[in-house]
This record gives sequence, structure tokens and C-alpha cells, in this order.
Amino acid sequence: MVGNLDEFLPNSNKVLVFFIDLYLHISTYIINFYKIDYYIIL
Repeated sequence: MVGNLDEFLPNSNKVLVFFIDLYLHISTYIINFYKIDYYIIL
């Protein structure tokens, strides 16, 4: 049981890090897009 849990935890951490990284990239892209749009309006 502990062995399976040890094998499971790194995978879940990788998935968590992947989603956080993806979220940061998407949010940064959206912020940059709105900044560009904002500057175009100005």
C-alpha cells in the first residue's frame, strides 16, 4: 500500500505542477493579450 502510494504521489505532483504551469502560461497570455488590446485602444 505504501509502495503504491509512493508511486502515485510523484505522478499526482507532476500533474499538479503541469496544470499550475499551464494555468500560469494561459493567464500570462491573456494578460499580455489584454495589455496589447488596451494599448491599441489608447
